[in-house]
Amino acid sequence: MTKQYKGLLRYKKKTFDNDIIQSLVKEKNTKQFWSTLKSASNTNTVNEQTVPVDNLLNHINTLHSNIDENYCTPNQKIIIDHTNISQSNQNNCLNIPIIESEIKKAIKKLKSKKTAGNDKIRNEMLKCGMYVIVLPLIKLFNFILNAEEYILTYGQKD
Repeated sequence: MTKQYKGLLRYKKKTFDNDIIQSLVKEKNTKQFWSTLKSASNTNTVNEQTVPVDNLLNHINTLHSNIDENYCTPNQKIIIDHTNISQSNQNNCLNIPIIESEIKKAIKKLKSKKTAGNDKIRNEMLKCGMYVIVLPLIKLFNFILNAEEYILTYGQKD
């Protein structure tokens, strides 16, 4: 029964599409042509509602936060333990001060002839002045890390 229904549905859709194409081919009035084309193309669009960021964040945070370890399989317990260990290790390795070799390595990786960002500093400027600006950058980055405050305007367009 469902095979017949699906076959009939495909057949009707195909005949509907063919009818619209035929009416577009025969249409001599340009306004009618474009309105028919627009109505044909709008039949397949889906109205997507955007989910507020706060709702999405709350959903993701609560998704796996209420795991009952009594009902976990041994494999799931191993994964949970490994995840907890790796998260603690990741946080520890981020709390160390930035050193000169890291900044030099990052500057050397920059590609030339790229557009400047919001700060209007081109990659070539950083590469040419690498030995002059390394120490001020170390002081700046480590000061920001020690302050433990995130700059809210970072990454936002003016």
